[in-house]
Amino acid sequence: MATSGLNSEAFKLMIADISKAKEVESGIIKVDLSSEDFKKWPKENKICKTIVVKVAWIQGEIVGMRRDSEDQSKLIIIKDGTGEAVIAGWDVIPGGDHEGIKIGEYIAILGQVMALKPAVYMKAVKLMVLNKNPLLKTVWPDEVKDLKGFLLGFYSSWDHSN
Repeated sequence: MATSGLNSEAFKLMIADISKAKEVESGIIKVDLSSEDFKKWPKENKICKTIVVKVAWIQGEIVGMRRDSEDQSKLIIIKDGTGEAVIAGWDVIPGGDHEGIKIGEYIAILGQVMALKPAVYMKAVKLMVLNKNPLLKTVWPDEVKDLKGFLLGFYSSWDHSN
């Protein structure tokens, strides 16, 4: 039986990473960390190649808003430059009134991946509007790449000798 995953770490991922994942069980996916960015690194450095994800952290621009055809719940569609994801449950997250969000805004979503096909479909557990700092959009792909590199074992702990 799948757990809610709310007590799990959130992994920073690009939408393309999620779309290529394999479903382990409902709400839990296995993501392959290898990418072209790390092909040049020696294989012996790699600690892990895949991670099990209960909560994913994605960021992107809202490109659409619609209602679910079955239950009429509100959905948003975001793009991050690598893919597109449909987000459900964003309007009922405790602790925030997000009714004012609109197409064109840059947001971060933490949520459970509920489906991979025909599109990435996530149930939000947290939504953050990030428009006030455009740098967050610029550095996002590098943040994701750095996390993958760390998990693959390419970065060791900081050298504190300096």
